[in-house]
Amino acid sequence: MTNTVSHSGTALNSANPFISKSVHSISGSSKFAGKLNKGDLISFGSYPQNNGDVKEPLEWKVLEVNGNEVFLVSRYGIDCRQYYHEQWAEITWEDCDLRKWLNDDFLKVAFSEEEQERILLSEVVNDDTPGNENTKGGNNTRDRLFILSVSEAEKYFGSERERSCRPTALARYHGAWANIGRTCWWWLRSPGGYQDYVVNVGPEGELYLNGYHANSDFYAVRPAMRLNLGEITGTQDNDKAPEDPGTAGSAVSQEEQPAVPELKKGDRVKFGRYPYYDGKTMKPVEWLVLEADGDEALLLSCYGLDFRQYYLNGKDVSWESCDLRRWLNEDFLKTAFSDEEQEWIAPSDVRDDAASDNYAPSGSSVRDQVFCLSHAEAAQYLGSAMERQCLPTDLAKQKGATFGAFGHTWWWLRSPGENPAHVANIDPDGRFSLMSANVTSDFCAVRPALRVRLSQNTSAPESKLAEVITEDQTLSPKAAPEFNSKLEYYTFGSYPQGSGDAREPLEWLVLKTEGDRALLVSRYGIDLRCYRKDRGNALWSLWKNSDVREWLNGDFLKTAFSEEEQQRIMLTELVNDSNECGIPKPNNVLTGKLADCFSDRSRAQEPAGIKNTQDRIFCLSIADTERYFKTAPERQCRITEHARKQVRNYNFGNGSEGWWLRCSPGKFGMNTLFVSCFGVAGNCSGNEMLAVRPALWVKL
Repeated sequence: MTNTVSHSGTALNSANPFISKSVHSISGSSKFAGKLNKGDLISFGSYPQNNGDVKEPLEWKVLEVNGNEVFLVSRYGIDCRQYYHEQWAEITWEDCDLRKWLNDDFLKVAFSEEEQERILLSEVVNDDTPGNENTKGGNNTRDRLFILSVSEAEKYFGSERERSCRPTALARYHGAWANIGRTCWWWLRSPGGYQDYVVNVGPEGELYLNGYHANSDFYAVRPAMRLNLGEITGTQDNDKAPEDPGTAGSAVSQEEQPAVPELKKGDRVKFGRYPYYDGKTMKPVEWLVLEADGDEALLLSCYGLDFRQYYLNGKDVSWESCDLRRWLNEDFLKTAFSDEEQEWIAPSDVRDDAASDNYAPSGSSVRDQVFCLSHAEAAQYLGSAMERQCLPTDLAKQKGATFGAFGHTWWWLRSPGENPAHVANIDPDGRFSLMSANVTSDFCAVRPALRVRLSQNTSAPESKLAEVITEDQTLSPKAAPEFNSKLEYYTFGSYPQGSGDAREPLEWLVLKTEGDRALLVSRYGIDLRCYRKDRGNALWSLWKNSDVREWLNGDFLKTAFSEEEQQRIMLTELVNDSNECGIPKPNNVLTGKLADCFSDRSRAQEPAGIKNTQDRIFCLSIADTERYFKTAPERQCRITEHARKQVRNYNFGNGSEGWWLRCSPGKFGMNTLFVSCFGVAGNCSGNEMLAVRPALWVKL
């Protein structure tokens, strides 16, 4: 399916003064040529964030600018570390493990030698915490990297909302706790109410002055540092007086001709303003670059900016005649962009192509300045479900945009759904939905798209170069994906996942690699099945004779994989998590009381000969779950739309669903163990409908 948004333009030669990159990049030894203000974002250094081995650019928020010196704190909680390893030990910042890690291991991993030269040695003042009379901050230290104190967290963040922080996927994998809005707890360096306690910031940005145990293992780390923006000559003189703020890192003068912004797919830029926080205060709009083609770029808002119905009266409608199109090209256009900015938005030929041949016909082609993406464009430019996930703004949530357990929202596409009264949309998991929303549905957010000119012909209105816009505190969707994000994703096979019968590529998590083979488990619950529907006279719900095992190695294998793909799936000898009497060993990994799932009756009567089976496709065992998923959030699993259709009036709880394990019977012989929607263990009758997450070993 090809892109159906086209555009026209003329030979252009004057840069767009209203486009600015959201994140400035600092590298090399030469002087930084831009101008920074408090609240701006910069990219400096690199560290693993979504995969345990692959380093990605680190983003930092500017807290203060003083000539050539800038004070930074990481935008996200970049990792999860203990403040100190011993319990009950009286500790200060001077002697803690976290200080040593930041200025040794982290410094060497995250920054090149050239970058390390830019990081200034700071005098770190370790004051006592106000109100904590019985504890001391300890001696001052000199550090390149440190974490903020209570006074700094109050001084540089104007509100609790500004202090709230999201963890990276790596931080979550290492144990960082995040609330339902995906913001986390993070360390400060100030002492708490006891000398073995440390002050921290809660997920809503609140300060916990009494603090918590220094050996706690669920707090994220937000490094801070002072950076030299001037030219690096190989040595630093930290006592040198800073340059005059009016001359250091100054912007291009208004008389100079600004260069055309160099943009590429995946960049984030700021253009226009919209009151997406409280409905009144105008904030810069952040856009994702989907395509940059010479002098124009296709942009999509990073967030669900607002909440609107597609059409108000409930009749069949196309994009050409819908209310959402009128609102985007009238009210939204006038609110978000000045008259001068509107002249930089290129009119586009827009057609609401159907999502597939099985759905409603397409409407007429129209010319719009602002539009929603089509099904084909969303698939073309946002290639994975993770890329399609979108966070709503506060304004969108206040007006009614519905969001899932981890904060992501549904958002409109412009393509028709299963009939002219339905419209395609993206669900909180980033999956295409063709049947869930009719034109009057009141749960979808709006992600405007537009084509913006990066340069203009000389006859265009003259404009002054805009300053870099201060970054709003709403965090970018780049933050941690939901589950198992340290692990790699792998596409293999295909299976129906949407509302229709069309097969789509299956996404798998890579749990382990050994040479030329890898252990995979499906990212989603791909279907709902009974573990053993007809138990007859059998007392035991065993993996060996389960319906799930028969289906996975029969119908599912043939449906999901070609003959070539089947040859790559290895026959695996499975040990079904048993001890000497065939009962899974009690442990406290899943629930804290997993032994309650078993009884003396099941231990005494379980038949022999169930330990091993040979299968190509299987469910994970208790031991597998313990080994590869360390925390409850990592074990949570969402189901596909295809699976969702298997039952009526289904209760999705927190957006996740329970999924079967292959282990031996639960508390009663006829029951079977599973991982619940909360990521903890349970047991239920084998004829319940729960999700199936296939696992397999595949040759690479």
